[in-house]
Amino acid sequence: MPDPSSGRLARAFVGMSIHPRVANFNMRQMGMLMLLDSSGRLEVKDIARAVQCSKPVVTRAASTFEAAGLARRVKHDDDLRRCSIELTARGHETAQQLVRTMGVACG
Repeated sequence: MPDPSSGRLARAFVGMSIHPRVANFNMRQMGMLMLLDSSGRLEVKDIARAVQCSKPVVTRAASTFEAAGLARRVKHDDDLRRCSIELTARGHETAQQLVRTMGVACG
């Protein structure tokens, strides 16, 4: 039996006036946005651990976020192999809008 809240969630996302690419984000990518919104700048490995996926999955999501103007990569001065991701102002707005929409849809 399908979860009745999933229909409400889908309808709520349809009405969102956010960047068009967000409409194609999967739940893991939405989770990454909300994690970055609440935690601030995080290294790729820490995001991967938190959302239980591989580092390449986070790297691809970061590329998608960058293309949408939602995030930027930050290289570490002491080790250029290390990379952190941080949200732009637009990324924070989008993540907060996702949280509000999910609250309305599931509440």
